Amino acid sequence: MKYKILKSLFKQEDIFEHYFAIKVNKDIKNLFLPLEKKNNKNELFLHGLHDYERQINDNLQQFINGYTFNNLLITGAIGCGKTSLIKKTAKKYENHNLKLIIFNKKDIPLLEDVIYELKNKHLNYKFLIMLDDISFDSSNDIYQSTKSVLEGTYDSIENFMICATSNRRHLTKEIISNNSPDSDVEEIHPSDLNSDLLSLYDRFGIHIHLYQNNQKAYLELVNKLLTNMSDFNFNAEIERMALNWSIKRASRSGRTAKQFVNDYVGKSKLKFK
Repeated sequence: MKYKILKSLFKQEDIFEHYFAIKVNKDIKNLFLPLEKKNNKNELFLHGLHDYERQINDNLQQFINGYTFNNLLITGAIGCGKTSLIKKTAKKYENHNLKLIIFNKKDIPLLEDVIYELKNKHLNYKFLIMLDDISFDSSNDIYQSTKSVLEGTYDSIENFMICATSNRRHLTKEIISNNSPDSDVEEIHPSDLNSDLLSLYDRFGIHIHLYQNNQKAYLELVNKLLTNMSDFNFNAEIERMALNWSIKRASRSGRTAKQFVNDYVGKSKLKFK
């Protein structure tokens, strides 16, 4: 195996017994970094995503109960709630021996090795493997590792489900050289290269794309966050400021709403201190 350190990892304390969300990090000695203690309050604010949450929840229920299920891909603009939606939905099944294993892009080359160890050492758990914020081309290790898992023997393992999030709707960098026969590329058949990259997209049985909030949903979220974080009442002036904030950032995402409320509440409390 590429990373023999994994063999000694599971001789230590079973962190899966004490933690729900665990992050893989190849830069630390033991590779696994616990993110969240069991029974910690999950303070996630998502608005207008109930239909998507229901779809994810239905698929997770199938997985948890040992029925057939699909791997999941969630795409959308930065800050629209892709990762938060997965964490919130998965957290419901913490008491069903579900563990959330999170890979950032740089750690995905470890994917095959981690799954191999988990499937042999921890059969009493079910693992939702989240590949967070991915995109790739056909030459890198991230692409090869993900492709091997989705197309290989791990695809049929009942206690593993793969979920990926990406800012790119088709996961790959779409460049002119992939589509133009006149461009200077080494690939003899560039269209075949593009098809190979996009075929990975089809390996996810469920694809959810989160669209940008409309103005109404954005303001409703601002109102909800403001009520939760302070005693201030939403009014016409705050609405005007929230819209200006979103225009300057060219975004009406949940993250943008949260950042506006952070700024407004902080400044207002400081002013009236």
